[in-house]
Amino acid sequence: MRIKKNRPLIYTVVTNDDEAFSCAFLLFKSLNKFLRDNFDFKIIVPESSSYACSPELQSYLFPIYNYHYRNQHIFTLKYHYKIFNQPYNYFIYMDSDILWMIDSLFNLNYNCLCFENISILNKAFSKFWPGRNKRALRGIPGINAGFFGLQKKIALDLSDFMVRNLYNRRRYHIFLEQNMFNYYVYNNLITNKNTWVNINNHFILGAEIQTPFYSQKAYHFNGNLGQMQNKQYRMKGFLDANNIVL
Repeated sequence: MRIKKNRPLIYTVVTNDDEAFSCAFLLFKSLNKFLRDNFDFKIIVPESSSYACSPELQSYLFPIYNYHYRNQHIFTLKYHYKIFNQPYNYFIYMDSDILWMIDSLFNLNYNCLCFENISILNKAFSKFWPGRNKRALRGIPGINAGFFGLQKKIALDLSDFMVRNLYNRRRYHIFLEQNMFNYYVYNNLITNKNTWVNINNHFILGAEIQTPFYSQKAYHFNGNLGQMQNKQYRMKGFLDANNIVL
């Protein structure tokens, strides 16, 4: 694949199974249909001798060996320094349960995020923060860890932060990854808020089969943690219900 530094790298992370790869393929087809290949794409996978994906995806696989860290959960792979050391100036992470149906990207001069409709005080976002100040956090929404767009310098800094606070944490908890991502972004927003943009208006979060279709939106079928079979079913059902062919 030819790399162009002025193109962003869009990537996702999947486990090595049919349902996860099926979701990643739907994400990739939606990106290709609406962005017309104005990006590079990689699927981050745990290093293995063989993969369950279709031949169309083989050239996009980027295996990463992660066993030199204490925690090897699949969620840790998306912050790996090997991703951000690739020759790109901008990195966009998307969960594999996203359908991108917008014919452009956002302004790559900014770091981009997507807020949830849930308080950052929820355990999913801040349970493991050191010295959490509930009064100071009141009224602030949590940040969706299933999407971000980062300039290279911030991406590398985030990777270093995650090595200290996620990869080498003594115990792993299902909310730890999203907690630490929120902690990093929250503190970075305080000191560098002019470099960040909230693009919630582009996203439909918690999409389902019956979700109405609106043009120029990204649909995130989040929820049901780790249940890729359910997410695949919802993504395909949504496309069929709206007569969308990718």
